[in-house]
Amino acid sequence: MPFLSKNNSFARGQSLIEIVIALGVFLIVAIGSVVLAFRYVETLNRARAMQKAEFILRSSFEAVQSIGYGDWVSLVNGTYGLSNAGGTYQLVADPDVLENTYTRTVTIDPVNRDAACNGIVSSGGIVDNDTKAVRVRLDWSIGGSQQKTYSQYITRYFSTPSELSGCTPTQASSVYAYYSGSAWYSSSKTLTNLFFYNMSSNPLVIDKVRLTWSLPGNIISADINGEVRWNSTGTGSPSGPQASGTELNIVNHTLPPNNGHTFSGVFDSNLATASFTATLIMGDGSSLTTNPFTPFVY
Repeated sequence: MPFLSKNNSFARGQSLIEIVIALGVFLIVAIGSVVLAFRYVETLNRARAMQKAEFILRSSFEAVQSIGYGDWVSLVNGTYGLSNAGGTYQLVADPDVLENTYTRTVTIDPVNRDAACNGIVSSGGIVDNDTKAVRVRLDWSIGGSQQKTYSQYITRYFSTPSELSGCTPTQASSVYAYYSGSAWYSSSKTLTNLFFYNMSSNPLVIDKVRLTWSLPGNIISADINGEVRWNSTGTGSPSGPQASGTELNIVNHTLPPNNGHTFSGVFDSNLATASFTATLIMGDGSSLTTNPFTPFVY
């Protein structure tokens, strides 16, 4: 009997050790799972915050642009915030806070051009009173301190040549590109709602188009205002499916005065998460290139 009692005690001790080990393994796995879940949620929140920031940046620039179109002289060089009080955007003295999360800072700087009043120069040259450099910056703290900036030039809208106060605008400077509403359809192979508006009182001619995108795939067709202006089977040039960055010599398209048309592109691959830029080359040789944008998926 004593011998059996000793064995039983040993078995109970061994079982206790196994239970302790099992509990330890369980705790390690449980803690690891909690950490992974926390990191996943944190990463997801950061991604959502960044996506929201990109939308706010683009819409903020468009708000500044609308202010300039309504009252150009109000775009005084300096640092501001934005207010939408009364349903109309206006610049305010201090950076503003959106959704208790994003601090928005708008900076307006002068623009200098070369002696021929063509290219923008970083130093020297002459001041172009009809162009401003607009920079919108967002700061927020979700998953750590974050910051994102959006910069682009805007040009004064003129109704008559007598209103010119600086350099004579090119055709491209009279085109407003709206891409915040750009979207994918047809299994994310058809890009649409890329809108170009002629702000002048004269017709403007689009001579060529160049798109860039960040994923593998080719463009096979390009429409403006529902009309095929280039495709891979022979309308315009070059022929055949074309890769990112190819200059498409489209059938010339005229933007009517004070009017806009929508551009659509068809691709041979799903480009739902790709980042895009769009460049218009106008009849006078001037060009307009958008900042990078990622279309929404519907």
